[in-house]
Amino acid sequence: MSEILSIEQLKNMATTIIEIPDFEGTGTIKVRVQKPRLMAMAAQGKIPNHLLGIVNTMMFPSKKEKKEPNIEEIAKIYELYCRACLVEPSYDEIKDIMTDEQMSAIFDWAMGDVKKLETFRSNEGDGSSNNTGK
Repeated sequence: MSEILSIEQLKNMATTIIEIPDFEGTGTIKVRVQKPRLMAMAAQGKIPNHLLGIVNTMMFPSKKEKKEPNIEEIAKIYELYCRACLVEPSYDEIKDIMTDEQMSAIFDWAMGDVKKLETFRSNEGDGSSNNTGK
């Protein structure tokens, strides 16, 4: 039987260090991140209501929902994901100096697992495997 892990061990397991572009765009810097907990943020009212549908569409895209977010909504989504993911430094500590490329890198990292599933969702008709795609 395994031992009970300390809270510090659990916190270390829940985070990872990734490299994002530096401020000049010539190298990288390291930040500590965690996978976004958007359901917890929604339950706590930390996701504005007008973004809930957009977040849902981005996480679980379907052909029925084709509304494309505008640039303002995209910027708010990037901010939301950076706030949800950044552990060290926190988003509040770095938000005033963060570049668009850094925000994009964190968003891409956070969406990585979801984006991998898009290829399965794009084929909703009958394929050669007699799969309905649903």
